[in-house]
Amino acid sequence: MFKKVPNSILQFTQLTKIDLSFNQIKSLGALKSHPTLKYIDIQNNNVRRLVFDHYENALNLTHLDITDNYIDAPVDSTQTFLYSFPSVYNQKNPTLIVPYLFLGAVNATKDPAFLKTIGIAAILSLGKKPFVESDIQNLFIPIDDSPSTDLLKIVRECITFINDFVIKKKGVLVHCEFGISRSASVIIAYLMKKNKMTYKEALKFVTNKRMCVLPNKGFETQLGQFEKEQFIFTEIKKKK
Repeated sequence: MFKKVPNSILQFTQLTKIDLSFNQIKSLGALKSHPTLKYIDIQNNNVRRLVFDHYENALNLTHLDITDNYIDAPVDSTQTFLYSFPSVYNQKNPTLIVPYLFLGAVNATKDPAFLKTIGIAAILSLGKKPFVESDIQNLFIPIDDSPSTDLLKIVRECITFINDFVIKKKGVLVHCEFGISRSASVIIAYLMKKNKMTYKEALKFVTNKRMCVLPNKGFETQLGQFEKEQFIFTEIKKKK
């Protein structure tokens, strides 16, 4: 089992494909400077950091699978990286949005021991159950990532669940399949309610932490309605 990428790969000057999955590698090492590689599979390792914009031969790549590592979601990478290699978002390490509130893909549930080390005491699962059962408290809500899904029907239950832990300074992971639409929409709603944000403000805030966030059109419309409801409720309270 490899703990690092062997430098000897640089001797293979015509190498175009390499599979280093299911090892204990912590860094891309020599992979970053190999001149002919086009296909890299390095899933299920211990890579903690990936500065893609500094990767010398990124434009050569046609495939990069770095799923199930511990990489923080990139916030300054190129569009080529974001759309060509989305596996960077399918990590065991979720994205911290605000203190005690994390957003991630279902892959983030594969290592409960790691989740405990970063203070996560509860998991809110939207449409996808955790990969691994654990003693971390879990609320599963079956919900499809479809524009016709009634998001507002479950938003208040989700906000209450999240808040019950956050106010006690205990971490909560909110996930769906990819951490892009369902879970992101719930976190956006939470921030709108908790911090009195507009939909656009909350969306921008979350996207700045996790660039792949993109609620589907139906959720976007419903969150706009949720914003109006919050505004009306706030105005009524002021008049009282």
